[in-house]
Amino acid sequence: DGLQEVRIAIAQLKPSEYKTYQELYRIEELIQNFEKLSGINVRLTISKNKWELSQKLGLTLYRIIQEALSNALRHGQATEVRLVLNFAPENLILTIDNNGRGCESIKKGVGLTSMTERISEMNGKLTFFPAQTGFKIQVILPKGKEEIYD
Repeated sequence: DGLQEVRIAIAQLKPSEYKTYQELYRIEELIQNFEKLSGINVRLTISKNKWELSQKLGLTLYRIIQEALSNALRHGQATEVRLVLNFAPENLILTIDNNGRGCESIKKGVGLTSMTERISEMNGKLTFFPAQTGFKIQVILPKGKEEIYD
């Protein structure tokens, strides 16, 4: 009984919107930890209109952002990364770009291949924009039936 009471008390301490936005909170936590460990400035912008993310979509976004941040540090030697999450009516559009070293052509290693596979599983679209300076990724994921409006 005591354990159950503790669980109820902890659940009541969470903000009421925690369940709705828990996947976004996890992404924000990932970004904060990355900034602390890497020293890279990461700016996250989220559109005003948001809808609840399923665990599957939330995990897909988390892994894509994690890989993009890792690549910005390891390959791009970036000092700044910008992420924009746009909750459109039918799609979630994620744009990630950094100010690091660019590349003329893309050689898909394990990370970019994994990103491509994850997006494909979700019936989404992944586009890379190589340039001489910086690197940009755009991900478009369709809103699933399990996602609901706020």
